Amino acid sequence: MIILQKNDASFFTSSKLSQLYWFFNILSFLVVLNTKCRLLFYSLFNFEIYTLISNILAQVCLLLSLSLQNYDSPNPFLPAQEFSPNSINFKTPPPEENSNIFSITTYSWIYPLIKLRSKRKISNDDMYTLPKVSDTPIVSENFWSMWLEERKSNRNSLLMVIIKNFSGSMLIAAFCKFINDISQFMLPILLKYLLDFVSTYSSDTPLDPLIGIYYAFAMLLFSLIRSVALNQHFNHNNFTAMGVRAGLISNIYKKSMLLSNKSRAKYNSGDIINRMSVDSQRIYEFIQYSQNIWSSPFQVILALYLSFVTLGWSAIVGLIIMILFIPLNAMFTGWVQKVQEEQMQNKDSRVRLTQESLQGIKIIKLYAWETPFLERIRSVRNNLELVSLKQFGVISVYQSIIYVFIPFLVTLLSFATYAIFDGKSRGPLNSNLIFVSVASFNLLQFPLIIMPYTLNMLIEAKIGLERIREYLMSEELENNTITRLDIDGNGIGLDGNPINAEQLELNEDVLVSVKNANFWWDYNPAESKPTLSNVSFSVKNGELLSVVGKVGSGKSSLLHSLLGEMSKSAGSVTIRGKIAYVPQQPWIMNCSARDNILFGLDYDPEFYSKVVFACCLEHDFSLLPNGDKSEIGEKGTNLSGGQKARLGLARAVYSRSDVYLLDDPLSAVDVHVGHHLFKHVLGPEGLLKSKARILCTNAISYLRHSDSVLLLQDGVVLDQGDFPTLLLNNTIFSKLIEDYGSIASHIDSQTDSETDQPVSENASYDGSSVDDALESTKNNTEVNSESNFFETCDDFKDTDSVHPLSFQRKNSVLQVDLDQESVFSNDGVLIEEETSKTGSVDRKIYLEYMKYCGIFYFLFFIVAFIISEALVVLSVVWLKYWGLSNESGQNYLFYYLGIFSLIGFFYSLLVGLRQYVLMSVCAVRASKITHENMLVSIFKSPMSFFDTTPHGRIINRFSKDQSTLDEEVPYSLSEWLTELLNIASNVVAIVFTLPAFFVFAVPAAILFLKLQDIYLNVSRELKRLDSVSKSPIYQNFQETLDGISTIRSFGQKERFEGINGTRLDTNQKVIYSFFALNRWVSVRLDFMSSFMIFFIALVSVLLLSYYDDMKLINSGTIGSALTFAFAITNSLSWCIRMYCKIETDIVSLERINEYSNLVSEKFEPEAGEATDPKMLLHWPGKGSLEFKSYSTVYREGLKPVLKNLSFDIKASEKGGVFRQYDYNDCAPHQHDFGFGSDPGAGRWRGSRV
Repeated sequence: MIILQKNDASFFTSSKLSQLYWFFNILSFLVVLNTKCRLLFYSLFNFEIYTLISNILAQVCLLLSLSLQNYDSPNPFLPAQEFSPNSINFKTPPPEENSNIFSITTYSWIYPLIKLRSKRKISNDDMYTLPKVSDTPIVSENFWSMWLEERKSNRNSLLMVIIKNFSGSMLIAAFCKFINDISQFMLPILLKYLLDFVSTYSSDTPLDPLIGIYYAFAMLLFSLIRSVALNQHFNHNNFTAMGVRAGLISNIYKKSMLLSNKSRAKYNSGDIINRMSVDSQRIYEFIQYSQNIWSSPFQVILALYLSFVTLGWSAIVGLIIMILFIPLNAMFTGWVQKVQEEQMQNKDSRVRLTQESLQGIKIIKLYAWETPFLERIRSVRNNLELVSLKQFGVISVYQSIIYVFIPFLVTLLSFATYAIFDGKSRGPLNSNLIFVSVASFNLLQFPLIIMPYTLNMLIEAKIGLERIREYLMSEELENNTITRLDIDGNGIGLDGNPINAEQLELNEDVLVSVKNANFWWDYNPAESKPTLSNVSFSVKNGELLSVVGKVGSGKSSLLHSLLGEMSKSAGSVTIRGKIAYVPQQPWIMNCSARDNILFGLDYDPEFYSKVVFACCLEHDFSLLPNGDKSEIGEKGTNLSGGQKARLGLARAVYSRSDVYLLDDPLSAVDVHVGHHLFKHVLGPEGLLKSKARILCTNAISYLRHSDSVLLLQDGVVLDQGDFPTLLLNNTIFSKLIEDYGSIASHIDSQTDSETDQPVSENASYDGSSVDDALESTKNNTEVNSESNFFETCDDFKDTDSVHPLSFQRKNSVLQVDLDQESVFSNDGVLIEEETSKTGSVDRKIYLEYMKYCGIFYFLFFIVAFIISEALVVLSVVWLKYWGLSNESGQNYLFYYLGIFSLIGFFYSLLVGLRQYVLMSVCAVRASKITHENMLVSIFKSPMSFFDTTPHGRIINRFSKDQSTLDEEVPYSLSEWLTELLNIASNVVAIVFTLPAFFVFAVPAAILFLKLQDIYLNVSRELKRLDSVSKSPIYQNFQETLDGISTIRSFGQKERFEGINGTRLDTNQKVIYSFFALNRWVSVRLDFMSSFMIFFIALVSVLLLSYYDDMKLINSGTIGSALTFAFAITNSLSWCIRMYCKIETDIVSLERINEYSNLVSEKFEPEAGEATDPKMLLHWPGKGSLEFKSYSTVYREGLKPVLKNLSFDIKASEKGGVFRQYDYNDCAPHQHDFGFGSDPGAGRWRGSRV
């Protein structure tokens, strides 16, 4: 023993096999010791006293060995901080895999997390490391490699990949489920033996009390085994489900990085995200219940065998009834599915209308269209969605009646059949037969209910698996399109062998070489021609190649072909060095401006500053409150088009690549910015002057500064050469330049005549100059002068949106100079952070829900609930008296059957009535009122609310939160009350039946409430972390799908896959901890139930042995008490979970109430304006607008956006507002319509606007 302990001290934890050895050794010695004690007690053999003492000492040694084996002391040879009890270091190995066997079975290893929550809020950093079977990086790699093997074998079975990866945990879960089923059906058998033992005390030959005690201990043992096996089954099923989820999501993400353009056209972003979220979630949920596919038939067979042994052929009657009701359950399942589909369609319609209204809320308020838009939404909500919700409530009424009436009907007919046909041959229907049969019928009920549900989940999972498999088999980018070499000229050829530049006859200074290449977006020679035909060109290091051509000529396709995103049917493409790609529509990530530029690279302050200056971003960053560290919003929502273009260009420049593919980055910026970018970045004096640059552009003014020009038309290279050569030798190109000069001169002259401040002479007509020139028939030969092409921009300020033309007529002009910081809050955040309350939910929220439901209806529901649960207890008590009556020789069969039938009938009726009141009355009322309040409140909110609140956040209240309140809250409330009243009524019944149970009930109740408090406290935090950590997964996925071309061109697939894996792993750790917490509380509640059953059995045996009065303790008393206890067993953990679910779901009402009490618009019509209809008859008459020393802000707490504004626009006059430095010129107009917040300075006056 000492040697083993010394050996285990050299490892992180003791050997589990050794722990199991000592445990089973103790069990075997207990059997031997028990036998010797019994023999000594009966004096059948003469044992020496020292023999017994030696066995007891051996037992003590074994217990000591087991205790030492399960004492995980800190190892002195490992770092002390890894064993610190005050913190959780997730870098240590997974605690579950390194805990002793008893810590694993009782889930005590999660207690440090529970203890930590009692001290502070827990975060993602406090989560445990995942076990190997669910570890995201390991699972992702194995899943992908096995899928590739399946593709090579042409079997393409995603199911085989899952089986190969998780067969071990699935087999362990199946074994644990088998042990659970066997142990579960041992309890009715032991109940039969115990009741037979009790019956002997009514005869002249009672059995020894030790036999009854043995039965009590046996029930305890099998209850504990069942609890451990069941929780381990769920645990390993969760391992499998989490691993499959991680494998599917990561593989879908990897596949998205490889999709060809044909596949991307087939699967849009919504389709891919649905596969990642919805389909993978269905598979994940099915795996958790997958063992029921074989376990349910197995449980039915065991229950039928037990019923047949107990009642004989009469038990077949109950089976026939259950089988007959299976098609009815299937019919209701189909009905539910149909109503759910209608409900989803109605919900989608309502959310779509709401989203459309929010997107145009400014126009709606400008035109005062709130009422018609509200009516559109109300029509869908009240006339369609709530009708479907009420239908769903009616279906739940029928289902509830069937679920409670079938057990009564089965029990009633089985007992009636037995009493009429088998009563004489097999004996009277006594308490033994009644309660053992009831126990077996109750066990038969669960598999028959769960089987259709599991099969439905199987069908959904199969469909989801097929959809994911189809996606994973979709077409990928071809690997033989481009030959990639490093900057030294070494790489891997298309055949997979090493290759270098000399073998390809590639000159040392050539970085891009295209020879006689044909490219296709969709390769289909029979029905189409190549997008790009017979393309040949090369680009040297330090060369700027400008590609020109009209819209649709193939400029962007040419760049995509160099990225390998098109099919190549002929020719060759070779690229040396790293590639940077700037798309025409810049891809901006939802992070800071600096992170967008760095794009995963290290921060180099000196070079970073050069890039920022060259890309003309210094002034933009200075306007942001936190500079380049300011968040720029989803898809760059806070940036203008020109700012996005320059940010995308800065990202490419900072990458320090060798080859730059630039898809018209100057089209989104104005003339001055374009000149600056060309001078400092793209041109011969720019940062990229030593790099190979391919610039697709329509800005002809930059062509003369290019090293070479490539002219494209209809996917064919018309010509290539330097600017002077093409100008002299190519008729199309020279005509292009001549026509451009005519257009530019016309623009300049027109601008000079129409504006007070002329545009620079080098202004370009960037947007469509090439198209106009190619299509023009003019023969003007004037060429625009480029003498001042590189104009300095030291004093430049961003004017991306300035148009070279202006309006001709101006009656009055107002110049507005606005401070951009006025749109940001003091901490540099435009979008306000979503508020969320912590801790328990305020009890006032529950009272609010009761008011929405209707106080009368809700109280009626509660009363019906209490009466119905009391009838359940009464039915068991009635069976007890029926059994005792039969044992005494009385024969009142139809009397007891009649009363039992009435109890079952009224119970079923009350269940249906309470369900109808809750689901079809209360839930519908609450849903209608809460939605209407929130809808009206939002439509009456000022524009400042919509400016600071993302539309997605508002839509989330109308979709997720409202859906939770419509469907989840009533269901959770019903389930929680059912389990709570079931526990309370059964405990009261046990106390009345067996008053000694009160000694156990009081501490058990205290322990139950303590466990509930702990579970609620920790689970609430874990659910919050789950929601917080799940959103970034979908956000990153959507963002990646939008920028796949950019990610692939920069060679950052692995980095983004790592980001996805990290975010997924973070969410998986939270789910893992949540599941472990569920098991932790479940195993303790199951242990409490096991000891409750043991206490009832043991106390009954002891009372029976010490009291001869059979009226105090008899088989009916013990049978009914244990029946009540069996009913409590399955309700304890479910009651706590449903209570926590209510606490989680009711938060949706809290969030809805927040948006139902928003600050309304401050609009007060002038006296008589709203009530005098004569004003409308003569409108419009004359109007005027006057501002005197007026100041206003966008919202409270911000700087004034208008300062001391004074002007007067009289009737019949026109007023114009122009801006300076890209600032907001709409503020005066917006406040005219009430879109500003008045700080109290100045006043404005006007007629009806």
